[in-house]
Amino acid sequence: MAGDELSIELFLWGTAFAFGLAAVTMAGSERIWIIRVLWSAAVAFLAAALLWPFADRWPAFKGMVESLSLNHIALNILGLSIFSLLIFDYRLRTNRSPTVGRDVQSFDPKEINGQLQSLVTKIADVHETAEKTRKELDPLEKNTVRNNGKLHEIDSELPTVFEIIMEQLAHSLLFDGIPPEPELLPVSDLTPQNIKLEQAKAVEFWVAVRRVLSDTQWGMSLRGIEQHAEGAAEYFVREIPPAERPANIDPLDLRLYAIDRIRCQNTGFFLRSERAEAWTRYRPWLSRMKELLAARKSNS
Repeated sequence: MAGDELSIELFLWGTAFAFGLAAVTMAGSERIWIIRVLWSAAVAFLAAALLWPFADRWPAFKGMVESLSLNHIALNILGLSIFSLLIFDYRLRTNRSPTVGRDVQSFDPKEINGQLQSLVTKIADVHETAEKTRKELDPLEKNTVRNNGKLHEIDSELPTVFEIIMEQLAHSLLFDGIPPEPELLPVSDLTPQNIKLEQAKAVEFWVAVRRVLSDTQWGMSLRGIEQHAEGAAEYFVREIPPAERPANIDPLDLRLYAIDRIRCQNTGFFLRSERAEAWTRYRPWLSRMKELLAARKSNS
């Protein structure tokens, strides 16, 4: 590309940028038609700059661009037009802005002093309101801290309280939820007619005790009583003195009766023993509850 042709291409690019810059500076102007003309000119010169390397294909286009770029009068007119548009845009912006060109001497000192005093008064009111709010919130904050401490103490005491309540409920079942132990006939008084009745009384008592106490701390002991009865029944039957052995009763029925009888008697003995030792558990629970109550009263 020759030097003149490169100068022409730079001229086209520069002119396109100049028109585009003028359009951008006039953004927001009410004269939309001027902005559209500037953008149209920028696009036209941009297209010419892009097509200039292929200008040999269009002689008329090449001749027009060369005559325009080499004509000093045309260049001056183009530059003056762009510069005039910039000045025109500046005047438009100056007329729209209410603060530009305003004389500093037009401010009234009394007006400024009044505004400052009003601002100081508002700041004082805000400070007074904040101080009042802080005084109202201080008791709430102290109560919150104290209540949080109480809740923490209660949370630490809950396991102990619940354990005592559960033990008390279990002992209530031990004393009040079990039917009385049945009175069974001596083995020597058993007959084929009454052995089933005696066996039913023993079974009914055992079933009632197991239903009430199976989910308590005595459930494991009841399972031990049941297993012991099954193993001791045969020995019980074998050790019955001949003079007391019931007559006309099948040995198998006698063994089943012995299991229920031993289970019933051992259960009754176990219940009496646990009830007799209940006070050894109630006293520590009562002391612990008194301590917790005293601590609650002292912290309230």
